[in-house]
Amino acid sequence: MENPHLRIFLACLACTILLLFRHGYTFGSGDQSEMLPYAKYLFDNTLYPSDFYIQSIASSVPNERYIFSWLLSYLGDYLEWGIFILHIIATMLLVLGLYRLAVKGLHHPNAQWLATLVPVMVFYGVNLGGNELYYNTFLPSYVAQVIGLWVFLYAMGGKILPMYVLLMLATYVHPLIGVQLWLLMTLSLIVMILLDNKKSLLIGLLIFNLLYFFSAGILIYKIKNGYDSGNPDSAVFFDIIRFRAPHHYLPHTFPLSHWLILAFPFYVGWRASDSIVKFVFRWIAIGLLVYIAGVYILKSPTPLSTQWFSTTVWVKTFSFLIFLSFVEIFMAKFKPKDYFLLQKLTSNTFFFNGLLVATVLSIILMTPQYRLLKEKPYELPFFNNENAEVRISQLAKEKTSQNALFLIPADLSEFRFWSERSSFIDYKATNHRQAAFQEWYDRIQKVYKISLADRLNGADLTALANQHFQNLKETDFLEFANNQHITHVLTFKNVLLTFPKIAENDKYVIYEIPHG
Repeated sequence: MENPHLRIFLACLACTILLLFRHGYTFGSGDQSEMLPYAKYLFDNTLYPSDFYIQSIASSVPNERYIFSWLLSYLGDYLEWGIFILHIIATMLLVLGLYRLAVKGLHHPNAQWLATLVPVMVFYGVNLGGNELYYNTFLPSYVAQVIGLWVFLYAMGGKILPMYVLLMLATYVHPLIGVQLWLLMTLSLIVMILLDNKKSLLIGLLIFNLLYFFSAGILIYKIKNGYDSGNPDSAVFFDIIRFRAPHHYLPHTFPLSHWLILAFPFYVGWRASDSIVKFVFRWIAIGLLVYIAGVYILKSPTPLSTQWFSTTVWVKTFSFLIFLSFVEIFMAKFKPKDYFLLQKLTSNTFFFNGLLVATVLSIILMTPQYRLLKEKPYELPFFNNENAEVRISQLAKEKTSQNALFLIPADLSEFRFWSERSSFIDYKATNHRQAAFQEWYDRIQKVYKISLADRLNGADLTALANQHFQNLKETDFLEFANNQHITHVLTFKNVLLTFPKIAENDKYVIYEIPHG
């Protein structure tokens, strides 16, 4: 193929399809239950009149999800296709960014494309803090990290103005990731300027930071005011974090295998990285030490709110690239012409033909008729994705009024988006305002009867919550109806109640709770 730009474009598209095949694609559930229903609400604020999550997050604007959800609200009734197209665009930009990064450190074209895929294919799921560079669903954190990758590329190229423009954009999309990147880049640039004795450049850096403060900084200030309002006691906040998301916040809960796998590449990256990357590594490490001291010694909630271990996603990305550059140097000692297999493997034609074959096979093996990875979700807009959870949620929309207020199983994250109905509480969606955490935790305990003690005992919280939910009696539901104005309960098919049954499928049933 003569046109190199077309070749790169097609390779990025092929890698995007490979990622879809390898990791699947989800829509309308999981982490999107916090974002997409909010976008629907911003498009039509008559929706979700009694939903705890929607009403609590909408009570403080701007909030950490407002700008992203507000932009998505313009998709209106075309969210499913619009989100999928945006996900493909974001993934292609991610792949292109990783490729551009690989070009800086590797020489052989095949090695560059392999290095592009290693962090997101081979070592996907190996992380500290549950964060990845690639996600199989369209989220603000995913978009912000794609932008962040290009922040690094511009920084490494010495292009500071576009770097700060992207930092502003990343902060609007995901305030936490944006601020993390701003701190890492700004502190690293200050050190570089001082070490190179180019203090005159500090004035330009100050101007860029003033631009950041008077744009993204104002947003952060307003969000923080709402975030800190009505804080619960620090000990209570710690307990809720330990209950809800220790895998994001508490390093002692991270798998030991992940620490061990990432240790050597981190060491290599620390010693061998150049340009701004080596200073970013050091600031990340300093931040990790401060975070650990703040969380475990000072017992302060402030370090928790930084989620600093999520910055190690950049350590993983750059460390493996640097590590592979050493592998390439080692492999250069072998002459391909002396090794027939090596000659074939290093052939550009062989590699790109293999990529083409893998892409075609991935497309075929994602279709329902020939699906290979049956455990992977392929909730693509051109497939029929109406599983039991989606269908019962759609029935809730068809059979109940917009003012209905539901009790639902703890892990039914599909409900809010597909039903467009309010829920009293669910386990997945949490408002990051600290005051809302307390109310969320109180409701979780009231409905699902689970607490921190269950987490500490090693229980599967959602499974235990659903077990308790199934054991609720009619008198419990009547009490909820009278005290919390619950109108309906969506529960498992094996739960038999005398209430009027308004919808069911092979897994779930919806009852209307009588009032009076």
